Amino acid sequence: MDFLSWICRSLHLLGGIIWLGGLIFQQLVLIPVSKIEHNLSISVIRKMSAQYQKIQWLGIIIVVTSGVYMITRHTNYIWFQFYDRWSVFVGFKQLIFILMFFYAYGSFKMSKYIESPSSNGGYDKKTEVFRNRINQFRTTSIILGIMALFLGTAMAIYA
Repeated sequence: MDFLSWICRSLHLLGGIIWLGGLIFQQLVLIPVSKIEHNLSISVIRKMSAQYQKIQWLGIIIVVTSGVYMITRHTNYIWFQFYDRWSVFVGFKQLIFILMFFYAYGSFKMSKYIESPSSNGGYDKKTEVFRNRINQFRTTSIILGIMALFLGTAMAIYA
C-alpha cells in the first residue's frame, strides 16, 4: 500500500470517528444529562450542538473526499456494476452514506428552525416535533454508521 492510500484510509477513519463519535456523544451523554440536570442551560446545549454541527460537516467532507479517492483507485471498482462481494459492499456503504447525509442535512435544517426566534418565546408544537425528529435522525444515523463500519471491515476482508 502506498503512502497516499494509507493517508486516505486514515483520514476516512478519522472523518467517520468525528461524525459517528459526535452523534453517539450527543445521543448517549449530552441529551440524557440535559434531561436529568435541569440546571444545565438550554443555551449551553444549543451552543454545544451548534459547534458539533460545524465539526460534523468537516467529518462529512473528509469522508466524501477520501472515500471517492479510495473507491476510484481500487481495481475492483467499476461504476454501477456489482459483480463481486466487495463491489456490493461498496454499493451498500454508499447508500448508507447518502442516507446519513440526508439525515444530517435534515437535522441541520430543523436545528436552525428551533434556534430561530418566534413570537411565542421559542416554543410551539412544531419545535417539539422537530426535537423528537432530530433525536430519531440521530439514532438512525448511529445505527447506519455502525452498519457502515461493519461493511468497511467486510470490504477489507474480501478485497
